Amino acid sequence: SAVRDLKAQMRPPSMQ
Repeated sequence: SAVRDLKAQMRPPSMQ
């Protein structure tokens, strides 16, 4: 998932 990777870079998964 390129979109998921891109969003992960801009918004790191710190919610979990």
